[in-house]
Amino acid sequence: MIWVLLAAAQAPESHQRVSESLIAYAGERCQADSVYLDTLGLAWSVDPMAGESLHWSGDACRQDPVLHLSVFSEGKFSARYSLHPVLRVERWGLVATHPSSRGQAIQTEPALVPIWLADPGDIHGTPIATRNVAAGDAVTRNNAAFGAERLAGDSVVLSVTRGSVSLVTDGELMANAAIGERVLVKNLQSGQVVEGVLGPDGRVSIH
Repeated sequence: MIWVLLAAAQAPESHQRVSESLIAYAGERCQADSVYLDTLGLAWSVDPMAGESLHWSGDACRQDPVLHLSVFSEGKFSARYSLHPVLRVERWGLVATHPSSRGQAIQTEPALVPIWLADPGDIHGTPIATRNVAAGDAVTRNNAAFGAERLAGDSVVLSVTRGSVSLVTDGELMANAAIGERVLVKNLQSGQVVEGVLGPDGRVSIH
């Protein structure tokens, strides 16, 4: 779905065509689900003719884009303009429905989120907050781990077994991990990084 809005009703009719062209460019370049144009950023004195073709360049997926409009008349370059439009380019993603602290599961619902916050591709598994998340925040890999039960930096118990002898010490996870995964853990006593298997009780077993 696409929305078009120009702040001033008396803007030149040609600016409507420029707006529709910009929205189509942003939607295709950013693979967006929604593009909302608030301000075109084109001077009213600039009035492309109906027969002229419009070509866009620049990154419309940025939060504060500067874009360039090239105008061609009968296949020949006619003019080039730099625009600073106010765009909201969005894609379906997840937002938090309640606040969550680091390490807590995040309750989410689908919503349109700005493209610069949306995660590329599919994300699976329950999101666990990697930092404090407020209600309404977009839930992304910047503030959540998906499918992980423990987070990088979490304290774990490091259990080292050598034959019939077992040693237990404090450790720290080096990366987000799910139960049953092989993980890297820093031994807080020696500073050495070792590899083991993360158990459901937060114990990392090394054999």
